[in-house]
Amino acid sequence: MKKSLIALFAGILLSALAAHFSCAKQPATFAFLDFFMGTVDVLKAGSGAEPAVVKMPLSRDDAVKTGAKSTAFIQCGADNLTQVFENTEFRLDTLPARPDSSAGETVLELIAGKASFFIEKLVVGGRFELKVAGVRAAVRGTLFHAALEGKGVVLVAKEGALTVSSEKNDFQRFVLEAGKKALIEGNDVRITSMEAADEAWFRELSRLRPIAGIACTPPEHVERFFRWRLDLAPAPEKDAPKADDEKEKDAHAGETKAAAPEDKAPAAKARLVVTRLAPNGVETAEAEDISKKVYSALVASKGAGQVLYRAAGDRRSANRALTGRVSKLGQSRVIAVSVVDGEKGSVLYNKTATVREDTELEAQIATIAREIGAQANLWE
Repeated sequence: MKKSLIALFAGILLSALAAHFSCAKQPATFAFLDFFMGTVDVLKAGSGAEPAVVKMPLSRDDAVKTGAKSTAFIQCGADNLTQVFENTEFRLDTLPARPDSSAGETVLELIAGKASFFIEKLVVGGRFELKVAGVRAAVRGTLFHAALEGKGVVLVAKEGALTVSSEKNDFQRFVLEAGKKALIEGNDVRITSMEAADEAWFRELSRLRPIAGIACTPPEHVERFFRWRLDLAPAPEKDAPKADDEKEKDAHAGETKAAAPEDKAPAAKARLVVTRLAPNGVETAEAEDISKKVYSALVASKGAGQVLYRAAGDRRSANRALTGRVSKLGQSRVIAVSVVDGEKGSVLYNKTATVREDTELEAQIATIAREIGAQANLWE
């Protein structure tokens, strides 16, 4: 028991230290795409789309776009959390200028699709507002859902209340109380009780809460939290050996003569995007240089058709993403990288390496590229 307690407190201390160092010299960013599952892109204001990564900083006028069977969780400050459902586009209009967002101003816009929202009780001076197709919903501490369905706007208030108004004065302002649902089409407003099916929009969000210290929390800890709360821990693939056996049988059955060099590996079903590693105590140029070296080593291993570098402007789709950071530790550099399955949200590869000299850097990058290239499930 005593050993367990010591281990627990040691873990808490290490997490606190990691959070402290990960926060050093970081910009004052209070909005993040915390976690995602499936295919999610962030349309950065003034530039092109970027594939989502865990704990991705967001800026004003950025838009988050989800694909089929995909979802994303967005946090603006420490007091609210938004779940963006599949086939949805969502824009950040105004973001809080302080971490305690319940006292700041947040304005979000649902352009298409569906989203659910958890907002802590606002304090004096605080404002949270959602814009949907000319309808504005002002919040005072609420758990609610919004959707664009055909030509209408649907609002569901599970907890708290919404003050709903029209930008064009199509209807008179009203308050949507907890347990009520509104369907708004032009000047027609119909209010009914929540239905049992509406509970599905809050199933996952009700199990989560905003991460208070999100700005100082390492991405791997953020991912661990979401996977734990959503029961997304990787489960053993019972059918994997059987599938592998079938592939091997098919491969042997298709053999006729001596295999050509390109027949040595199965045809790839995945494409990996290398995102620029985040700098932590090092110059951005140094982090980018290391990122490009990782990319080049992977291209040499797997070919340019299977590996792309997002910062280079390549907009081809990818269902695997390599993310990470480069940190300074005295005179050494700590390189932490992970590869995430963009469809399942699971981590396929994770490695942290400490290098002290340039020669060690080249060797570690080669090792990382070799290990990733040899991991079969990553390319299937």
